[in-house]
Amino acid sequence: MHIEEYADALNLELIILRYPNQANRYCAQFEDCEVKDDAGSAILESAYGDGSTPQAAIAAYLNEIRGKVLVVCAGDPERRRQYVVPRSLSCD
Repeated sequence: MHIEEYADALNLELIILRYPNQANRYCAQFEDCEVKDDAGSAILESAYGDGSTPQAAIAAYLNEIRGKVLVVCAGDPERRRQYVVPRSLSCD
């Protein structure tokens, strides 16, 4: 599955930022999402990907989240949801 299809299926926004004056540094991440190692874990981590192009930032982000549990809207008990990110998720 492609990351764009995954984002559409889960109704997530993939945010890509370009930082000024940082040698074309890009950052990619899903909006309002954190990750944890497994469904039983209580420890949330922020995940993002850095790269010199948008595609490189997305690829780095995928390496950070594949196989982990994606937690959407972690701070809102009514909107919180979580999904296991497929290891086969791609950006090619």
